[in-house]
Amino acid sequence: MKRALFMMIACALLALDAFGQMIPRQDATWARRAPSAITLDGVMNETAWAQAESINVVYGLIGGLPGSGWKDESPTPRTPGDPTRATLKFLIFNDSLYVGIRVRDSSVGGGPFNAFDGFLMNMRYRQATGFQYSGGEGRTWNTHQSYEAFYAWIKESWGDPDADLPGRMPHFAGFHSNPTPGGPRPDTSKLVWDAATTVQGAQNVDATIDQGYTSEFKFNLRHKSYDVSQAAGEVIMFSISIYDADWRWPINLGRTYGNRTWVQCPWGSDANINHLRIHTNPSVTTTSGPVPPIAPDLVIPGAGAYPAPNMDGGLLEAVWGNPGIGTLTLKYGDAATRNAYPTTARYRSGHFQPEVNGGRATVQDVNTAVVKYFYKDDALYLGFDVQDQVVQSVASNARWDGFTVTVCQRNAVEDGGILLRRELSFRVGGAGTSMLTVRENDLAAQSGRWDSAATRVLVTMARKSGTTIDTIGATPDVGYTAEMRIRLDSLGYPGGRGDGIVFFSVKHFDGDSFTPVTQSYGTQTWFMRQEAHRDGAAWAWMNPNIVLAVDEQGNQLPDAFTLVGNYPNPFNPSTTIRFMLPQRSEVKLEVFNVLGQRVALNNLGERQAGEQNVAFDAGNLATGLYNYRLTMATTNATVAGKMLLVK
Repeated sequence: MKRALFMMIACALLALDAFGQMIPRQDATWARRAPSAITLDGVMNETAWAQAESINVVYGLIGGLPGSGWKDESPTPRTPGDPTRATLKFLIFNDSLYVGIRVRDSSVGGGPFNAFDGFLMNMRYRQATGFQYSGGEGRTWNTHQSYEAFYAWIKESWGDPDADLPGRMPHFAGFHSNPTPGGPRPDTSKLVWDAATTVQGAQNVDATIDQGYTSEFKFNLRHKSYDVSQAAGEVIMFSISIYDADWRWPINLGRTYGNRTWVQCPWGSDANINHLRIHTNPSVTTTSGPVPPIAPDLVIPGAGAYPAPNMDGGLLEAVWGNPGIGTLTLKYGDAATRNAYPTTARYRSGHFQPEVNGGRATVQDVNTAVVKYFYKDDALYLGFDVQDQVVQSVASNARWDGFTVTVCQRNAVEDGGILLRRELSFRVGGAGTSMLTVRENDLAAQSGRWDSAATRVLVTMARKSGTTIDTIGATPDVGYTAEMRIRLDSLGYPGGRGDGIVFFSVKHFDGDSFTPVTQSYGTQTWFMRQEAHRDGAAWAWMNPNIVLAVDEQGNQLPDAFTLVGNYPNPFNPSTTIRFMLPQRSEVKLEVFNVLGQRVALNNLGERQAGEQNVAFDAGNLATGLYNYRLTMATTNATVAGKMLLVK
């Protein structure tokens, strides 16, 4: 316990230094480990519940950026007289996630869909893949499935026809749940998830004012491929809608209404909008003290003294070559690339091959796209470097060569609190050696588009030497580059970076055309959110403490052996360590855990005088704080630093 507590404190200190100015994540929380199992009786009288972290859900208030919200479900829109007020808590014991919910409600009871009390929940599978989307969209590989848990007073033929009778308890529905409508629940379903409720009042009776109801849930995490026993910890993907209908027993048409309020996603079966990240770790218990800060999914560095790029699409400015710049790699079908993404990004990211010419041809050119990012003044800059043997201009998005950057607007909402999502799309246009940048979706030139005048977002593409734009794949190409500048004030930021939080995702389109046409195809590969209406907004932070350094000394050698630092930090699973050598020397890198035990030794070989970089991969290490030391053999001088691994 002392070791775990020391590690937590050390991680918290480094994280506070790195994220001290970042607002706490509203899309993430902790589930502490309880000392014993929770009795599933709907009472929440165990001491562990009092020590658990809380999320408050209130109708009409944004309950967590970027995906929480609310909606009036009344036949005639009206302001609720008794708006939803609930508190969520999470605990872990063995392989189970316990969810405790207290709902304050003056009128508890059941009714038809959208006019009932209860919960519609969704837990994403951690490993299941190959989800078939509805609506003819086709198959998506490596976007993980979700399952619905529905527990409510739901008066439907597929639910409980007697849900509105006095004293009736909530009905179990959803996947792994469906009993005979209104009938007993199979024991096999209880092994997957179970629940119990107590009502503080009398359900389906409005003769007296109720105080609310309390529900406890138990979810089998192994069934969803989560392993909360691993030392590196786990992140559970979850969302919940709380439905609230009042004054229906008996129905009072002048007073009756229904609404719902949700945490990150409003639906149960189709995982969209976003998900709540529930962090767990064996060392985070009900008695371990303050929980560690939760790091952002991406850290965006500042450009510092670097001038703004020329925006000609070429990525020729020095800032794009700085080793500390943020980078994101997209590669179709590459599990290693995807698994290197942080936390839940490795599960929400994926790839897809749409039908082209009535089929799906074999993908012959699996290219790599690298997206670089930094911020400067009032703008977010993105650079795109694509290796592509077949660069083409095709209007159909099934065969685009280009990108979509989906960004949440900070001063505009939809569906009662969900941040409005903008799809900033662009693709290759032109022919031969003449490349054009074609703006699509929110950037399109058509009237009514968000940035039809091209005043908010500037994007320019450039052809790499050796590339010819055609649609027959006659000669091998090299690829293309692009630069994008997004004005943050157009997304609701007050004069610069605001609070520094940006919600965005990136999708790469690669269309390859050949003769015969049956060999042509298109692929799509994305980081986090596949499309604006899909699940997975990355919480990115423009960190004012991380600024790209400009080498102002030119060829002048440093006077001493010095450590510049490592970036990114925190990292997963690799980071780059930068240091300065005053003379040529052999260099050794050692990494230690918080107990002082050496966990890695890398002999870096002989290095030239001047600035040097070394990549360190911590794929075999657990989440935690690590000290590292560099030793210069010629003088035996050492420099030391700290780094935080977050998996």
